[in-house]
Amino acid sequence: MRWPDNREIEVASVGEHTAHFCERYADVTDEQWASCDALVSVNDIPAEYRAKLTRCRIFVTPKVGFDNLDTKAWAELGIPVCNVPDYGTQEVADHAMALMLSLMKGITFHTRELKKDPKGLWRPALNPYGKRLSVCTFGVVGLGRIGTAAALRAKAFGMDVVMYDPFRENGAELSVGIRRVQSLEELFSTSDVVSLHLPLSTDTEKLINADVLSHSKPGLVLINTARGPIIDLDGLYQAMQANHVQAAGLDVLPEEPANPDHPLIKAWAADEDWINHRLLITPHSAFFTPESVYDMRFKGGEVEPMTPDYHKRRQRVFLILSGIFLGTLALLNVLGISRFVDLSFNVFGVQIPMVVAVGVLPYPVTFMCTDLISELFGEKKARDMVWVGLMLNVWVIFLLWLGGALPGFEPIDPATGGPMLDEAGRLPVFYEIRELAFGAVAASMLAYLIAQFVDVRLFHFWKKLTAGKHLWLRNNASTMVSQIVDTTAVILITHFYARALPVNDGEPIWPQLFVFIASGYVFKLVVAAADTGPIYLAVKYLRPYLGLKGTEEATDD
Repeated sequence: MRWPDNREIEVASVGEHTAHFCERYADVTDEQWASCDALVSVNDIPAEYRAKLTRCRIFVTPKVGFDNLDTKAWAELGIPVCNVPDYGTQEVADHAMALMLSLMKGITFHTRELKKDPKGLWRPALNPYGKRLSVCTFGVVGLGRIGTAAALRAKAFGMDVVMYDPFRENGAELSVGIRRVQSLEELFSTSDVVSLHLPLSTDTEKLINADVLSHSKPGLVLINTARGPIIDLDGLYQAMQANHVQAAGLDVLPEEPANPDHPLIKAWAADEDWINHRLLITPHSAFFTPESVYDMRFKGGEVEPMTPDYHKRRQRVFLILSGIFLGTLALLNVLGISRFVDLSFNVFGVQIPMVVAVGVLPYPVTFMCTDLISELFGEKKARDMVWVGLMLNVWVIFLLWLGGALPGFEPIDPATGGPMLDEAGRLPVFYEIRELAFGAVAASMLAYLIAQFVDVRLFHFWKKLTAGKHLWLRNNASTMVSQIVDTTAVILITHFYARALPVNDGEPIWPQLFVFIASGYVFKLVVAAADTGPIYLAVKYLRPYLGLKGTEEATDD
């Protein structure tokens, strides 16, 4: 089948990706085979050309069936195969109804009779298989998309609808208000009309054969808009001659175009009396409307060829962000209060005190990581990171305790049972770090847990309130609130528990603590404001890189 020469539909469907169009496999250069990310073809790609694919990540056949594809060969190449299963659902279901109505309402019968004598035969004649639809049973074999659509249309005509599909879960029939039968024979023996809507496979080839058709209810009308080989044409020929099948409407045949030498096709083409108006054949055209062709062409290219890569990209970015965050968190908990930095500055002759711990310095990085995780991967992933960070703190404490509990080579002070002090009155380096780190971790654990949950909750509160807009607002507003909690808790616990703040014992303590709290808080606010630009740039780049549209979050990876 050839489409019009214009390719606007396909070009629009692939978006920013470049599309190449070729009439023959031989027209595709080796470079194009090697560099293509995705292939779209109604027919399978021969093995000699498949061997040239080194980058391809998906093969799309823009139709429902893929029985003509060597899926095993594609699997061996690691290239997923995708179809377009919904482009013609309405059209095929409508066509099945049209074939049924044409036969049961005698449209072809009356047309043929009237042609014999347009004037003299202007009267209704008895259609041998015509019935009131509301007293008929409509049997569906295969309750997929099209089968369901056909069943609903038959229900709209007032027909009693039954289905047979051993692969559909129990209850699927109840969702559309129809009945299930337990065997193919039961369906054929109780249905006035049977419509086939199942894929072609080794199990379904010639499924409808002479034996099955011999169980048909007298006057059966058989409709096939699925795949031709599902019906054994020899069996149908015998069943129609024996009147097990009264009429048939076929949009598909085992051989297409039709084999003119087959006795059923030969009798139909010759308009033999015994089959006259009992058999309708259409040229695999059930799907064909301008709308379905558009969907076929557009959706064939719209299937994201980058999807497998997007999954890997999302995993990679999340691992990088979480790795940087957790690694930095572990480092600052060990070294966080080992040294304080004097960042005091002078404004118009007034000395503004600002003292921050070394552990606060990596804050721009950790802040950016947590906000990017919240923005790109959603609230749940961000909350999960909070818990992982808490468990990391516990792990750090355990390792520090274990490192000091196990016997070492340093001399032991008999009076204390601990390591001896050196000449300067200091503990061995590990124990100095251990003592400070215990204080830092203890100070940060509670503060971290509370502040991070507050930050994540507020971040997504603002995100929901602004419908995903104004990243700067949720970025800074969540920080303003959460870091009051975090900074205050860390400073107070560090002083009253770890005794690690460089305070002057001769001066009142609370003004000094206020300076530490205010210094850390202001530092973090400045960092949050400075981080806003880089976060905007990172989000702008990472959203298309991760395959996220609008405010979509990668919550499923």
